[in-house]
Amino acid sequence: MACTGGHVYPALAIAEAFKRKHKEDVEIHFIGTARGLESKVVPEKGYPLHLLNMGRFAGVSRYEKLMTLLFLPIAFLQAFLLIVRYRPRVVLGVEWHASVPAIR
Repeated sequence: MACTGGHVYPALAIAEAFKRKHKEDVEIHFIGTARGLESKVVPEKGYPLHLLNMGRFAGVSRYEKLMTLLFLPIAFLQAFLLIVRYRPRVVLGVEWHASVPAIR
């Protein structure tokens, strides 16, 4: 399955617009997965990227879907700990894999 960046590039555009509008000291962090295109593109743009242990559901075997479900609580815990650590005022999700644990 090819990754088109259909979630990464809009998220980066939103981040850039937010920084332009709010010139004060704004800190923007991204959450993603090691397999996603964000693992390459986001650091290249200079943003911190926090990786969650997330699997996939689309286009994968039943075994991988099951493993994704089993490890989902870990991803929720990782996202919760990031929120506790950074105490964001705004959390925005643009794709579901890493967004679900972070915005729930």
